[in-house]
Amino acid sequence: MWKEENFERLLRYWHGKSSPKEEVEIRQWLASEPESEALFDALKDYFETIRLEETTYDVSDKGYKRLSDKITDWEESVRVETDSVSVTKDATQKAMKSVSRKLSYKKILALAAVLAGFVFGGLYIWKIGAQASEQEKVVWMKKETGRKQQEKVALPDGSMVYLNVESRIKYNTNSFAQERTIYLEGEAFFEVTPDKKRPFRVVTSSLTTQVLGTSFNVQAYRNSMGSNYGSTHVTVATGKVRVVDSVQAELEQLLPGDELIYDNTHHSVQTRKVDLSTIRSWQNKRLIFRDTPIAEIVAQLERWYDVSIVIDNPALYSCHFTATFNQLTLQQTLELLSITTNLSYQQNGKTITLRGNACQ
Repeated sequence: MWKEENFERLLRYWHGKSSPKEEVEIRQWLASEPESEALFDALKDYFETIRLEETTYDVSDKGYKRLSDKITDWEESVRVETDSVSVTKDATQKAMKSVSRKLSYKKILALAAVLAGFVFGGLYIWKIGAQASEQEKVVWMKKETGRKQQEKVALPDGSMVYLNVESRIKYNTNSFAQERTIYLEGEAFFEVTPDKKRPFRVVTSSLTTQVLGTSFNVQAYRNSMGSNYGSTHVTVATGKVRVVDSVQAELEQLLPGDELIYDNTHHSVQTRKVDLSTIRSWQNKRLIFRDTPIAEIVAQLERWYDVSIVIDNPALYSCHFTATFNQLTLQQTLELLSITTNLSYQQNGKTITLRGNACQ
């Protein structure tokens, strides 16, 4: 059976806190079986479902009794498809008891679901079933874009979402009428229909943005290994938004023209004023970078033009650049980038290599 540290590794992974080595190991594990992507999506859906729960709970004997009841309910609704291995209630409860005193209640709930889904040495597909009624089932509506694609999405409440390239959103269709919660990976601009009784929440791996009725942009891309980039950005065009971190601690309340930048590694926050006319610039095919790490610039250009960009000199990763690309072709963008940054480039089909010296 998986040990506590293995579960902790998965939790770190979905919170964007894995080390580069750990990310590689997890991705290799996911790629080791044909069903891995299905499990990846199932686990991700579950972790995101519990994101808005409280983060500290009673872990006394009474609290653990309630937890045990929850585990039993889950097991009755979980189907494990395997010919050789079964996960029993006794085994599950025994494993959970071994870590119940060491982890927060929220983590235990997450681990219970994971434990019911697979055992060490094997990979099994699992699903969370209904616990009380059809209305409580999680039925996801998902929308996503690929490279070079943008899409406009209408939500059931009349709100509009504009998805940038290589981005995805999802929401629970059975609960959206009562709780307007959207999960985002990538970048999107939101125009929210006002409703004082039902706050609108946008949840990313690092932050939750809550509003009543406003328009704002959220950028929260993940890299190819699944972890967060250096920062998550929330920028307000109209109205007022409240931003909290992954443990529901309030970071800031933002007004029009405010941008919050959250450092996903050091968990620090800074805010700055931005030109309102630039907030939706990407919808008009304009890319604006302000003191942006070259890794983030490269990643955005890869999405925008559907190419692969290689940085030849690792020392370049310390560089930050400011640049604007206004409806340019790939060739024009590369030429402008080389002029303004003293970088050189070489293109071979859809692969581009950037060369240059470290920044001072």
